[in-house]
Amino acid sequence: RCKDWKIFGGLITGARIRPDAKTEAEEMKALFATHPEYFPLVNGKRVLMRGYEQPCTSNPEVGRIMAEHAVMFSSRLAESNEFLIMNDDGTTWCECEACQALDPPDEKSKNYRSTRYWTLLNRIFKDVLDEYPSIQAFGLAYQNFQTVPSGVKIDERINVGLSFNRRCFRHNLDDPKCLA
Repeated sequence: RCKDWKIFGGLITGARIRPDAKTEAEEMKALFATHPEYFPLVNGKRVLMRGYEQPCTSNPEVGRIMAEHAVMFSSRLAESNEFLIMNDDGTTWCECEACQALDPPDEKSKNYRSTRYWTLLNRIFKDVLDEYPSIQAFGLAYQNFQTVPSGVKIDERINVGLSFNRRCFRHNLDDPKCLA
């Protein structure tokens, strides 16, 4: 987490389906109780995000809320105009039918989520950049969304950072259950 938000803005996907990350646990529980459909379906069950799962990015309301919060956050970037959006730090993405439909077969076979991630960022940054065109928008090619998305053109106003991190640090390297 950055020490001075005036220098650099940041937005983690799950954090932005709620407006205030300071009261994370209680807000997430309340949101989950009223809108479990915003949260990822993992192994057939909607789960409360613990910091390494991504929300249900195919849910139009999730995209709308995240875009609304990103616009609100952008209005606070007075001295700097750099803004990065990345995932919650993990490779678990929603497994609902609508989310899986966003993943091209080649990405599915490799457990990649590039198309899903960039579809979401295009949605969020469209609203931000329409209202604040001087924002320097950044996405990150990271973890299981490092590859070029299929069938989605990344908005030319979004800068792409590349992080060569295709290893999961939550499991042993030889753990057969780890999909990374």
